[in-house]
Amino acid sequence: MTYEEKKAASERPLLLLIEDDLTLSGLLGEHLERSFRVHVATTLRSARNLFASIHFDLVLMDIYMPEGSAVDHIPSFVGNGFTRVVVMTSHPEISTAIRAIGNGAFDYLSKPFELEVLEITLRRALSHSHLEKRACVLQRQRVWTSGLMDLDGKSEVRVRLKMEIKKFAQCGTPVLIRGESGSGKSLVAKILHRESPRGDGPFIEVVCSKLRRDSYRAELFGSEPADSELGKKRIGLVELAQGGTLYFDEIGDLPAEIQEDLLYFLDAGSMRRIGSEGDLDVNVRVLASTQRDLANPSEGFRKDLFYRLNVFSLFLPSLRHCKDDLPHFLEKMISDLCEQLQRKPFSVSRDVFRVFQAYDWPGNFRELRNVLERAAILIENGELNTDILPIDLVDGVTQGCLFNCFCNSKEGHFPSLAELERAYVSLVYLRSAQNKSRTAEMLGITRQTLRQKLSTRV
Repeated sequence: MTYEEKKAASERPLLLLIEDDLTLSGLLGEHLERSFRVHVATTLRSARNLFASIHFDLVLMDIYMPEGSAVDHIPSFVGNGFTRVVVMTSHPEISTAIRAIGNGAFDYLSKPFELEVLEITLRRALSHSHLEKRACVLQRQRVWTSGLMDLDGKSEVRVRLKMEIKKFAQCGTPVLIRGESGSGKSLVAKILHRESPRGDGPFIEVVCSKLRRDSYRAELFGSEPADSELGKKRIGLVELAQGGTLYFDEIGDLPAEIQEDLLYFLDAGSMRRIGSEGDLDVNVRVLASTQRDLANPSEGFRKDLFYRLNVFSLFLPSLRHCKDDLPHFLEKMISDLCEQLQRKPFSVSRDVFRVFQAYDWPGNFRELRNVLERAAILIENGELNTDILPIDLVDGVTQGCLFNCFCNSKEGHFPSLAELERAYVSLVYLRSAQNKSRTAEMLGITRQTLRQKLSTRV
C-alpha cells in the first residue's frame, strides 16, 4: 500500500459494528470496509471495551444481543455528543423504535435491508454529525472576532508576532504563550487553533486555576462506572478536544500532582478514564499560556513539563511596548464595541489620545477595552473627552508623566524647563477636568496665559 493509500485509509470514518450473528457481521464488515474503518464486536461487553479505547464516528448495532435488549445501552454509545448510532433489528416494533430514537439513536433499520440503503443511512448520519460540529465551530468563531485586540498592527513587534503565529499554527507541536495579564494570550491560542489544520475541530479551554484538587482527574480525563453497565460515563476535557486543540490557560497555576499526569499524557498521547481498564488514544494539540517565569525554580513548575510545552514559545508584548499601534487598536476596538453595544461610533480627542499615550496600561488590552466600553455607553456628543475617563487612569498619568519625562530622555539629555512646563500644564489641565478657570487658578496664571500655554502643548 502506497503512502497516499495509507493516508486515505487512516482518514476514513471509524465505525463500530455490534452484531452477534457472525455471518451477517462478516458480510456487513466486508461491505462497509470500503468506506469506513470497521471494528466488530459480537457482545455488548466487548463493544463497550472498544468504545472506551477508540473515538468512533458511527455505531451500527443490533438491538437484540445475547445479553438482552441493547436499547438502554444506546446513551453510553452516543459518546461526546458527535457520535451517531444507527440501530437494526429483525423484529421491528414501533414501541422499540420510539425508545431507541428517544435514547439517542439517529435512525432505525428493519432487517432485511439493502446494503445501499444502509450506506445511505450511515452517510446521512455522518453528515448530520459534521454539520453539528461545523455549527459549533462557527459559533466559536463569531465569539473570537470580538477578541481583545487585532493582530494587524504595523509596528515591528506586531508584524513579527503575526508571522510567528502564522508559522506555528501549521504545526502540531505544543506552543507556550507568554505575556502579562490582559495581553491577549487566550485570543492568540484561539487564532493558532483557527488557522491550523485542526480549525474545524473542537477548541477546549482548561482554566487551570479552577481545577479542583479532589476531582481534577475526572474533569480532565473523565470517568466511567466501575460496576453498573447502564451508568453514564463522564467525558473529560481532554477527550472532548479529540481532533482539535486543548488549551491550558495560566498553566503555572497547575498543582504538582496535576503536572505529573499532564506530562504522562503529553508523552504517551493516551489517557485513561477513572474506572476504565484500558487507555484511550487521543489526538489533540496542546497549547498553554502563562504570565509567570516557569523556568524559574521558585515558581514550583516541573522542568520536564516546561521543556515539553516550550517547543515553540510566543511572547506577547504589553500595550505600553507597542504604542505606535495605538491608533489602529483604538479604531478596531471602537468599531467592534459600538457594533456589539449598538451605539454610534465615536472619535477620540487629542487630549484623550495624549493620556492614552502617556498611560502605562497595567491591564493591557483588556483595560483599554474596558475604558472604551465605558466610554461607548457614556458618550453623548460623539467624542471621547477626558472628563469621561476613569479618574484612576488620569491619576496614573499625572503621577507618572513627569518621571517618564526624565526616564524617556536620551542618555546625557535632560528635558528643558519649557518641556517640563508644558507637561505640567497639561497634567493640571487634565486633572481639573479641562476646566480652564480652575486650571488657571491652580497654576496662579490668567486664563489668557493658560490659553497660550495650552496652544503650545505637545
